[in-house]
Amino acid sequence: MTMSEGARTMGDTTLVDNWTVGADSLLMEIMETETRKVFLCQQAVTPAQYRELEPPEGFVKSGLGRSVADVAYFRRSPGAPYDGPLEMIDVDGMRFGFVARPGRPEADHEGLVVLPVYKYHCMFFAAGRTMEIADLGDGWDYLPQVSHSSMGAGEDHGEGREDGPTRERELPEGWSIRSVTLEQDLVAEIPYPARVCFLRDGSSFHGPLRLGPTNRSETS
Repeated sequence: MTMSEGARTMGDTTLVDNWTVGADSLLMEIMETETRKVFLCQQAVTPAQYRELEPPEGFVKSGLGRSVADVAYFRRSPGAPYDGPLEMIDVDGMRFGFVARPGRPEADHEGLVVLPVYKYHCMFFAAGRTMEIADLGDGWDYLPQVSHSSMGAGEDHGEGREDGPTRERELPEGWSIRSVTLEQDLVAEIPYPARVCFLRDGSSFHGPLRLGPTNRSETS
Protein backbone atom coordinates (compact mmCIF):
# COMPACT_ATOMS: atom_id res chain seq x y z
CA MET A 1 0.00 0.00 0.00
CA THR A 2 1.14 3.53 -0.76
CA MET A 3 0.14 6.13 1.80
CA SER A 4 1.56 9.03 3.78
CA GLU A 5 3.09 8.66 7.20
CA GLY A 6 0.12 10.52 8.67
CA ALA A 7 -2.28 7.93 7.32
CA ARG A 8 -0.13 5.05 8.57
CA THR A 9 -0.68 6.17 12.16
CA MET A 10 -4.32 5.04 11.97
CA GLY A 11 -3.65 1.31 12.10
CA ASP A 12 -1.63 -1.80 11.41
CA THR A 13 -0.34 -1.63 7.84
CA THR A 14 0.18 -5.39 7.75
CA LEU A 15 -3.62 -5.91 7.92
CA VAL A 16 -4.18 -5.14 4.24
CA ASP A 17 -7.86 -6.20 4.35
CA ASN A 18 -8.60 -3.44 6.89
CA TRP A 19 -7.54 -0.57 4.59
CA THR A 20 -9.07 1.40 1.72
CA VAL A 21 -6.54 3.52 -0.17
CA GLY A 22 -7.45 6.05 -2.83
CA ALA A 23 -10.09 8.77 -2.86
CA ASP A 24 -12.76 8.36 -5.54
CA SER A 25 -12.37 4.58 -5.57
CA LEU A 26 -15.64 2.84 -6.46
CA LEU A 27 -16.38 0.34 -3.69
CA MET A 28 -19.15 -2.18 -3.13
CA GLU A 29 -20.85 -3.84 -0.17
CA ILE A 30 -23.00 -6.87 0.47
CA MET A 31 -25.21 -7.51 3.49
CA GLU A 32 -26.13 -10.72 5.27
CA THR A 33 -29.89 -10.33 5.57
CA GLU A 34 -30.40 -12.31 8.79
CA THR A 35 -27.64 -10.61 10.82
CA ARG A 36 -27.48 -7.29 8.90
CA LYS A 37 -23.70 -7.62 8.79
CA VAL A 38 -22.28 -5.35 6.08
CA PHE A 39 -19.23 -6.66 4.23
CA LEU A 40 -17.09 -4.23 2.21
CA CYS A 41 -14.80 -5.07 -0.69
CA GLN A 42 -11.95 -2.61 -0.16
CA GLN A 43 -10.51 -3.07 -3.64
CA ALA A 44 -11.81 -0.72 -6.33
CA VAL A 45 -14.44 -2.21 -8.64
CA THR A 46 -16.36 -1.24 -11.77
CA PRO A 47 -20.14 -0.85 -12.14
CA ALA A 48 -20.11 -3.99 -14.30
CA GLN A 49 -18.46 -5.99 -11.52
CA TYR A 50 -21.17 -4.85 -9.14
CA ARG A 51 -23.97 -5.74 -11.56
CA GLU A 52 -22.49 -9.16 -12.25
CA LEU A 53 -21.67 -10.08 -8.66
CA GLU A 54 -23.59 -13.11 -7.37
CA PRO A 55 -23.88 -12.74 -3.57
CA PRO A 56 -23.74 -15.93 -1.49
CA GLU A 57 -26.98 -17.43 -0.25
CA GLY A 58 -28.42 -15.25 2.49
CA PHE A 59 -26.72 -12.08 1.20
CA VAL A 60 -27.86 -9.14 -0.92
CA LYS A 61 -25.96 -6.41 -2.72
CA SER A 62 -26.34 -3.35 -0.51
CA GLY A 63 -24.02 -0.59 -1.69
CA LEU A 64 -21.97 0.87 -4.51
CA GLY A 65 -20.36 4.25 -4.08
CA ARG A 66 -17.25 6.39 -4.37
CA SER A 67 -14.99 6.68 -1.34
CA VAL A 68 -14.27 10.26 -0.30
CA ALA A 69 -11.37 9.78 2.14
CA ASP A 70 -7.82 9.50 0.83
CA VAL A 71 -7.32 6.55 3.18
CA ALA A 72 -9.73 4.69 5.47
CA TYR A 73 -9.08 1.99 8.07
CA PHE A 74 -11.38 -0.30 10.06
CA ARG A 75 -9.79 -1.22 13.40
CA ARG A 76 -11.92 -4.35 13.92
CA SER A 77 -15.22 -5.91 12.96
CA PRO A 78 -18.26 -4.91 15.08
CA GLY A 79 -18.51 -7.15 18.11
CA ALA A 80 -14.85 -8.17 18.03
CA PRO A 81 -13.22 -7.83 21.49
CA TYR A 82 -9.92 -6.43 20.20
CA ASP A 83 -8.48 -4.49 17.28
CA GLY A 84 -7.19 -6.82 14.59
CA PRO A 85 -8.01 -8.53 11.30
CA LEU A 86 -11.54 -8.13 10.00
CA GLU A 87 -13.89 -11.08 9.65
CA MET A 88 -13.55 -11.94 5.96
CA ILE A 89 -15.41 -13.84 3.25
CA ASP A 90 -14.47 -14.48 -0.40
CA VAL A 91 -17.01 -13.90 -3.18
CA ASP A 92 -16.26 -14.30 -6.89
CA GLY A 93 -12.53 -14.01 -6.26
CA MET A 94 -12.86 -10.82 -4.19
CA ARG A 95 -12.40 -10.39 -0.45
CA PHE A 96 -15.11 -8.74 1.64
CA GLY A 97 -14.57 -7.63 5.24
CA PHE A 98 -17.26 -7.31 7.92
CA VAL A 99 -17.03 -3.60 8.65
CA ALA A 100 -20.42 -2.40 9.88
CA ARG A 101 -23.84 -3.24 11.23
CA PRO A 102 -26.66 -0.68 10.81
CA GLY A 103 -29.14 0.03 13.56
CA ARG A 104 -32.74 1.19 13.46
CA PRO A 105 -33.33 4.34 11.34
CA GLU A 106 -34.41 7.50 13.13
CA ALA A 107 -38.02 8.55 12.64
CA ASP A 108 -39.32 11.74 11.03
CA HIS A 109 -36.65 12.25 8.36
CA GLU A 110 -38.70 12.56 5.19
CA GLY A 111 -36.78 11.88 1.99
CA LEU A 112 -33.55 10.75 3.65
CA VAL A 113 -32.21 8.08 5.99
CA VAL A 114 -30.46 8.75 9.32
CA LEU A 115 -29.41 5.80 11.44
CA PRO A 116 -26.75 4.54 13.86
CA VAL A 117 -24.07 2.36 12.28
CA TYR A 118 -21.82 0.21 14.45
CA LYS A 119 -18.30 0.38 13.00
CA TYR A 120 -14.71 1.07 14.06
CA HIS A 121 -13.83 3.48 11.26
CA CYS A 122 -10.88 5.88 10.89
CA MET A 123 -10.39 8.28 7.97
CA PHE A 124 -7.53 10.36 6.56
CA PHE A 125 -7.92 13.48 4.40
CA ALA A 126 -4.78 15.14 3.02
CA ALA A 127 -3.99 18.81 3.56
CA GLY A 128 -5.03 21.02 0.67
CA ARG A 129 -8.16 19.06 -0.18
CA THR A 130 -11.44 20.88 -0.61
CA MET A 131 -14.33 18.83 0.73
CA GLU A 132 -17.85 19.05 2.10
CA ILE A 133 -18.68 18.95 5.80
CA ALA A 134 -22.27 18.68 7.01
CA ASP A 135 -24.13 19.94 10.05
CA LEU A 136 -27.23 17.83 10.60
CA GLY A 137 -28.91 20.53 12.63
CA ASP A 138 -27.17 19.63 15.89
CA GLY A 139 -24.10 21.87 15.58
CA TRP A 140 -21.72 18.93 15.11
CA ASP A 141 -19.48 18.17 12.13
CA TYR A 142 -20.19 15.20 9.85
CA LEU A 143 -17.53 14.07 7.39
CA PRO A 144 -18.34 12.79 3.90
CA GLN A 145 -18.38 9.02 3.65
CA VAL A 146 -19.57 8.29 0.10
CA SER A 147 -20.21 10.58 -2.85
CA HIS A 148 -22.93 9.68 -5.33
CA SER A 149 -23.52 6.17 -4.02
CA SER A 150 -25.78 4.03 -6.15
CA MET A 151 -27.34 2.43 -3.10
CA GLY A 152 -27.55 2.98 0.62
CA ALA A 153 -28.97 1.45 3.78
CA GLY A 154 -29.81 -1.73 1.90
CA GLU A 155 -32.14 -0.04 -0.59
CA ASP A 156 -31.71 -0.11 -4.37
CA HIS A 157 -31.38 3.44 -5.75
CA GLY A 158 -30.20 2.51 -9.23
CA GLU A 159 -28.05 -0.58 -9.04
CA GLY A 160 -24.70 -0.40 -10.81
CA ARG A 161 -24.91 3.24 -11.91
CA GLU A 162 -21.46 4.76 -11.83
CA ASP A 163 -22.73 8.31 -11.48
CA GLY A 164 -25.28 7.50 -8.80
CA PRO A 165 -28.88 8.70 -8.56
CA THR A 166 -29.95 11.93 -10.22
CA ARG A 167 -32.24 13.28 -7.49
CA GLU A 168 -31.46 16.78 -6.28
CA ARG A 169 -29.99 17.24 -2.83
CA GLU A 170 -32.56 18.48 -0.34
CA LEU A 171 -31.72 19.34 3.26
CA PRO A 172 -34.16 19.66 6.17
CA GLU A 173 -34.54 23.07 7.79
CA GLY A 174 -31.57 23.83 10.03
CA TRP A 175 -29.20 21.46 8.23
CA SER A 176 -26.28 22.75 6.16
CA ILE A 177 -23.33 21.61 4.07
CA ARG A 178 -20.27 23.80 3.63
CA SER A 179 -17.20 23.49 1.44
CA VAL A 180 -13.85 23.71 3.25
CA THR A 181 -10.19 23.49 2.33
CA LEU A 182 -8.02 21.62 4.82
CA GLU A 183 -5.07 23.58 6.14
CA GLN A 184 -3.41 20.40 7.45
CA ASP A 185 -3.87 16.65 7.28
CA LEU A 186 -7.05 15.50 8.98
CA VAL A 187 -7.14 12.16 10.79
CA ALA A 188 -10.58 11.39 12.23
CA GLU A 189 -11.91 8.45 14.19
CA ILE A 190 -15.65 8.14 13.66
CA PRO A 191 -17.61 7.59 16.91
CA TYR A 192 -18.94 4.12 17.75
CA PRO A 193 -21.74 3.93 16.90
CA ALA A 194 -21.63 6.48 14.13
CA ARG A 195 -24.61 8.59 13.19
CA VAL A 196 -24.89 8.27 9.41
CA CYS A 197 -27.08 10.22 6.99
CA PHE A 198 -27.88 9.13 3.42
CA LEU A 199 -29.13 12.07 1.34
CA ARG A 200 -31.44 11.90 -1.66
CA ASP A 201 -28.61 12.49 -4.14
CA GLY A 202 -26.84 9.35 -2.87
CA SER A 203 -24.11 11.08 -0.84
CA SER A 204 -23.65 10.24 2.81
CA PHE A 205 -22.07 11.82 5.89
CA HIS A 206 -21.08 10.38 9.25
CA GLY A 207 -20.08 11.68 12.68
CA PRO A 208 -20.69 13.45 14.97
CA LEU A 209 -17.29 15.13 15.40
CA ARG A 210 -15.79 18.43 16.53
CA LEU A 211 -13.28 19.82 14.04
CA GLY A 212 -11.21 22.64 15.46
CA PRO A 213 -10.42 25.81 13.49
CA THR A 214 -6.89 24.59 12.75
CA ASN A 215 -8.32 21.72 10.72
CA ARG A 216 -9.98 23.76 8.02
CA SER A 217 -10.53 27.07 6.29
CA GLU A 218 -13.97 27.78 4.91
CA THR A 219 -14.24 28.42 1.19
CA SER A 220 -17.98 28.99 0.86
